[in-house]
Amino acid sequence: MSSGGANSWTVEPALPNGMVLDPSRGQLRGKPTAEYNGKHTVTATGVNGVASAEIQIVISAAPLPGFRASYYKIYDPEMCMYTNLAPSQMELKVVKTDSQINFPQSQSGVWSGLPTDLSDYFFAEWEGYLNFTEIGNWKIRVGCDDSCRVFSIEDTLQIDRWTCGAYSTAEKTIPISSTGYYYYRIRYQQKTDTKGMVLEWQAPSGGWEVIPAANIFHIAPSMLSYDYERAHYFQNVQIVQNQPRLFYATSCSNYNVQPALPSGLTMNAGTGVITGAPTAEQVLTQYTITCTGNGPTSVGTLKTTIAFDVFYELPPGGVTISRSGSTVPAGSLITANPGASFAQITVSATSGSGVTYSISPELPYGLSFNAGTGVISGTPYEPMTDVTYTVTASNPGGVATTNFRLTVNPCKGNDGGSWTNDIYIIRMMSGNGSIKIVNNGNVAQCSGGNFDSDGNAQMVNCQFSNVYAGNDKMICIKPDANNKIEVTCQVESGCYTQIYRPDGNRFPPHHTYVESESAPYVDLQDFPTALKPLTQLTLSLTETTVYAGMPMDTVDITPNGCYKEITVSPSLGSGFQIDLFLPRIDAEVNGFVKTVYTVTAKGDAGEASATLTVHFTECGEDGLSNGLKLVKSTNNYGGEESYELYNSAGELVLQRSGFSNYATYTNSLCVPSGDYHVVLRDTYGDGWTSGAYLKVYDMEDTLLQEFTLASGKEYTGYFTLTAGSSASMVWKILVNERAKSGWNSVDYDDSKWANTVLGQMEYGEWDENTFYARYKFTLTESIRYPLVQFSLWYKDGVIVYLNGNEVYRRNMKSGSVSSSTTANAMYDGYYIRIGSAPGYLLQDGDNVIAVEIHKHQSTTGQIQFRGAVNPLQGNCISRVDSGSITESSFFNQAYESAAQAWDRNPSTTWIENGIPAWTVYSYNFDRMEWVNKIALTSNSRTQDRDPTSWALYGSTDGVTWETLLRVEQHVMFESRLQAKEWMMMDHMNSYSQYKFEMYGTFSGNNRVAIADVDIQSCQLNYCVKDGAFPGVMSDETSVANCPEGFIGEMYRHCSLQELNPTWGEIDDGECRSTNPPKGTVYIDVAYRLQMTPEEIQNPSTLNVIVAAVATSSQVDMSLLELWKVKNVVEEFDGESVMSAFWIRFTLPQESGSSTLTLVRGNLASIQTNLQNLLPDKTFTIEFYMNPILQERKTIGAVSVVLIIILVLLLLVIIAIASFYIWVRTKSKKTKQGAKQLRSGAGKVNAQHLSGKENRI
Repeated sequence: MSSGGANSWTVEPALPNGMVLDPSRGQLRGKPTAEYNGKHTVTATGVNGVASAEIQIVISAAPLPGFRASYYKIYDPEMCMYTNLAPSQMELKVVKTDSQINFPQSQSGVWSGLPTDLSDYFFAEWEGYLNFTEIGNWKIRVGCDDSCRVFSIEDTLQIDRWTCGAYSTAEKTIPISSTGYYYYRIRYQQKTDTKGMVLEWQAPSGGWEVIPAANIFHIAPSMLSYDYERAHYFQNVQIVQNQPRLFYATSCSNYNVQPALPSGLTMNAGTGVITGAPTAEQVLTQYTITCTGNGPTSVGTLKTTIAFDVFYELPPGGVTISRSGSTVPAGSLITANPGASFAQITVSATSGSGVTYSISPELPYGLSFNAGTGVISGTPYEPMTDVTYTVTASNPGGVATTNFRLTVNPCKGNDGGSWTNDIYIIRMMSGNGSIKIVNNGNVAQCSGGNFDSDGNAQMVNCQFSNVYAGNDKMICIKPDANNKIEVTCQVESGCYTQIYRPDGNRFPPHHTYVESESAPYVDLQDFPTALKPLTQLTLSLTETTVYAGMPMDTVDITPNGCYKEITVSPSLGSGFQIDLFLPRIDAEVNGFVKTVYTVTAKGDAGEASATLTVHFTECGEDGLSNGLKLVKSTNNYGGEESYELYNSAGELVLQRSGFSNYATYTNSLCVPSGDYHVVLRDTYGDGWTSGAYLKVYDMEDTLLQEFTLASGKEYTGYFTLTAGSSASMVWKILVNERAKSGWNSVDYDDSKWANTVLGQMEYGEWDENTFYARYKFTLTESIRYPLVQFSLWYKDGVIVYLNGNEVYRRNMKSGSVSSSTTANAMYDGYYIRIGSAPGYLLQDGDNVIAVEIHKHQSTTGQIQFRGAVNPLQGNCISRVDSGSITESSFFNQAYESAAQAWDRNPSTTWIENGIPAWTVYSYNFDRMEWVNKIALTSNSRTQDRDPTSWALYGSTDGVTWETLLRVEQHVMFESRLQAKEWMMMDHMNSYSQYKFEMYGTFSGNNRVAIADVDIQSCQLNYCVKDGAFPGVMSDETSVANCPEGFIGEMYRHCSLQELNPTWGEIDDGECRSTNPPKGTVYIDVAYRLQMTPEEIQNPSTLNVIVAAVATSSQVDMSLLELWKVKNVVEEFDGESVMSAFWIRFTLPQESGSSTLTLVRGNLASIQTNLQNLLPDKTFTIEFYMNPILQERKTIGAVSVVLIIILVLLLLVIIAIASFYIWVRTKSKKTKQGAKQLRSGAGKVNAQHLSGKENRI
């Protein structure tokens, strides 16, 4: 809206199937089910009025392939240092379709399809949809040089690498609950002379790969569009053909363009394809293209616009080679020595702009070529003789070439006669120490890069000290079988070294380490005289098991000879590469059942292979164990923190220490089920830093418990790991039969039901609509478990009960269901979906989770099921875990968004520049969680930004929200980083989404901030809301208004019975009828003043108050009763004392109205009278409840007539029914008599034949 904000939205006519309008946010969402083309009117209503707009919705059978990409030239190279873009420093150059984002850093020159002025200092934005084809946790990875960001729907920042830095990668796990198309927007800024941008993903059951073009799509801006909506062309240079794309329309003909295309460019009237080379320059010009379209419905004439300009580009000319400040004539020979200092070569063009360079063939090992500058630099190691290299300079205007020859001398010498040898390089791969070559105990002579003018090695002592990881030492040495390499390692864990040659051949890594000794370690190995034959490849593991959701153990690869490459088949993904210096497989591996990988090493000395068999399974398939993941997070002083994990026998399972600051550490284990405890330690003794924690998850990635050490040196926390996953629990199931009444209760006899089979998911064909399952478990101290988590493998409809109480319902209609009821929706596929129920429903002894799964009418084939149940123990358990965050769009900075509120770290802050400020926490994979506490931490900066009112809502669909708690308090926090908690005692429902919203600030401005928001499941130490009675803590009394027809309040006490909060009987003794006796009326009124209840109830004061009210109301004192007094000070800010009292007037009917008028207007008179009668007290009397005239309720004449008619009608119906029964009875007797006569003739009674009573 152009002014003001909207608080409600509507649309006419109804949206197409599958789409909905969010009535509070004005968003269109959903999954359309069919093609569509139509216009709709959207109306927004707000405080400033009503506004409407017409929109056209076009739904096509499929989106268009590729990302819609926009490329800009930028004029402020430091823009990647800014939080937000600077539009004034950007100029749009190209809008085109990119099939994928795959521009490796090694790719030289201008990216395909771009003009040369976008070779550097440019900004790109890709927009479109990724098609996710599998339910589960996907990963997206972006690699870039210099800056990049990835956004999802509603501008949610998923990956932030906006750093102006060198090429690096960042990744994010993306939970996909439903297959299909998901919106993404990717930004990239190139700053320096290098560039690169790659977008990859990893499917739940696959490896890393560049996101394939087949999975990238975009929505066209109109039904007719072009690959290049905006282009930058060059004179006399062939353009990339520009093809039309149709959306919804199935075909188009009679293409026409206005104005006419410039000379050199043509458009095919039949296909709409634009080709050619423009022959003249022109400014940016728009062209309107039309065609006659056909589609599922009439589409008429389609129209779109494209724009381009044409520039003249001077081709490269005068390409020269220079070195050390001098020009090198083309074709000249340049000679270098291996490992020696090399003066760089520069190739440059004297004319032409936007020139890029390429070289052929590939330079020898050690030299590199910069395609942007034409500079050849580095240190050559690989010998070669007189090789000619061609350098090409190019831009859109043309190309120019030159060449030179290069020789790199071999390793040779003439001491004691001429000799030659191969170049060898020794790399220190880990650790640090010294390297020397010895011969018969003496230091040998070698050249480390020094040669004379004839290229002969100048020999020195062959020893190198202070060699650190990553350092290379080149050795050119006279061949001698007695040469040895001596490595001295100064690191306790040992040092890895490797010998390799410039031609790519590598010798097996060597580990300098002696287990029985301490550093320094010294060892000798032969200096090579030739390549070592490769005949065998050894793996540290030849067979291993990978548990779902856990990493594979590292596999070391050891070739027994020289190698140049190591490959793994089948592929572990396009992003996986083996480090040839220290070869090992250290990757996430996904698959089903079993995969055999072949690892092959190849080189000039031979080839060898080995196989690795990987079994994919779930931890806990034995029914006795479960996966356990421990995640340790640190802030400051991480080095002081440590933890230990112990089992129920007190045996140490895991110990972790030595943490870095601001880091996260994960350990995954597969351990027996049972009770465990962790011991948290802090060496300094002041507890763990705020925001540091240890989270414990099971293999379903369910958060079992979270621990922190608030103060001191040590803390012990406990948790329980139940027996296995959903694949390892044995359930009772009923297949293709109808369950009997009470099947979901604890004491139901399920002994005749079948058992599930470990590892099995299929249980026969769907013959009935409903499948039933029960899982019984026993607890000894149910009060310890505030939450019961359950996970189910299903896709259709489901209802879950805990001890007979419904706790979860998905894809099912509301209300009662039967065994014949079908699901009203279904998910895209089977998946483990998680729900939770309050532990309040548990009991000591036997408990049962009962499940009924209803198939969708389209479902056929095998019944699939498995499930897990996990009671979680602890006082309170955070449920901010495994969710996605959505936020309003007014956050201050990317690092001050709502994500900082949910990060459980009070050192970060969410700052919003608009009111109301909201954020939604949505659980992934349709997970449902029950919470009953919210914890907030105030911002660290100023009270002015504290909220004064906020609310928490719950939803199962993201559209309809239920208010769980609303708090209004002008002073919400008294100090900075203050933590406060509120219980939600009025609900027992689970939700898939929770929305936290703030409405006002302490300063009254629109800038609001909060440091931390946490929602938790806690033990019920309170009675839950029951009817009109709000929930209260144990040993407290709940107050509710009396029922309709009465005035006053009812009371109900909550107390602990066997450690369980239990409601007492309702005390309604205070409730007074509002229906006075015949001939009388009541006037009920309540006043408030600054006195305590005790002061008001003092007999002398009470009489004075009644007298003052009676006198001011001109009523006899005997007709008044002060019958209730209540402390209401908490309802009035700034007051230290405040009480309310209720008075009832009982009056003759004829004086009711006149007295009501007096009562309504006599506050000042009462104030004066009271002040005179109570001169020692200071107060102001006001209405607490406005006066109400209570008259006798009568049925009324119309009601009486209606009742008489209904009674007469009922009498008629009864008479007709009686007559019908009499007739049927008489007829039945006649038939029975005839029947008995017939039976008697055969001497046999019909009852004896059937064994049942006589029936007609």
